Amino acid sequence: MKKLIIYSKSEDYFNKILKEIKKSKHKVCYISLNKTAGFLQSSFKKNKIKNNIYIIDLISQKLKKKKPKTCKDCDFLNSSCRLDEISNSIKKVVKKGYKLIIFDSLSNLFTCYLAEGSDEGVLKEFLDSLPNTNYIFITSKNDEEKPAIQKILKFFKVYEKEFRPIGIG
Repeated sequence: MKKLIIYSKSEDYFNKILKEIKKSKHKVCYISLNKTAGFLQSSFKKNKIKNNIYIIDLISQKLKKKKPKTCKDCDFLNSSCRLDEISNSIKKVVKKGYKLIIFDSLSNLFTCYLAEGSDEGVLKEFLDSLPNTNYIFITSKNDEEKPAIQKILKFFKVYEKEFRPIGIG
C-alpha cells in the first residue's frame, strides 16, 4: 500500500524535509517543480546529506538553466504538466531501488495540470499508476482551499495538516 502523505508548507518545510532525507536509510527521489537540481545538490551538500538521491527536475528547462555537470542521478523533464513522463521517471527510479519519493510541490503540479483543462479523473489515474512505495507530497497551506487541490485531496489515504517526521527508516 502506498503511503501517501501531504504536509502543509511552513516557512521551514524544506529544512524539515532535508532532515527526513538525512535520517532515511532508503534511497530518495526528489521531484522538484520549484527548485533546480543545482540548488538541491548544493543544499544536500551544505547539510552533509550523503544519501543516494535521485532528482527529477521539472523547473530547470522552464527557466532555461543548464544541467549541472555534477548531476549524474538526475532527469530533466521538459514540462511539469506531462504526467506520463513524470510517471515513467518514477517507475524507473523505483526499479533502481528508490523507496521514498518526495514531490515538491503538489500545488505546482496539479494546479498546472488542471489549468490546462484536464479533470481530476486523469489525476486519479496518475496517482493510481504510481509504483507502490512511500511518498511525501508537499502542498502550500495557502493552496489547500484551491479547487484544484481540493479535487485531488480526496485521492489520498493519509492527510497531515502539518509536517511531522514519517519515520520511513
